[in-house]
Amino acid sequence: MLGIQHTLELSNGLVVNNAFSRVEEISGTPQWLTFTLKSYVSREMADSQREPLIQEVFGFAPDLNEGQPNFFQQAYNQLKTMEAYQDAVEITE
Repeated sequence: MLGIQHTLELSNGLVVNNAFSRVEEISGTPQWLTFTLKSYVSREMADSQREPLIQEVFGFAPDLNEGQPNFFQQAYNQLKTMEAYQDAVEITE
């Protein structure tokens, strides 16, 4: 997956429709991983290496069993469990 498209509400109340966010960093241990989600006005802004509007750090316990998605997909799956990202649309191309 390349990222997600969603409505993003910033802490100042500004709402960005069709914001583009992607997991750009994952680190941790087999018991706990943290990932950085960077959000941009659009995919074009992300692809042109502009500064993100916001960076958020989340964590989860990864599933290390054989046949499970890679850590990036698991991070996106974790996001979908959060209210702010439940309506996000996966962008794969």
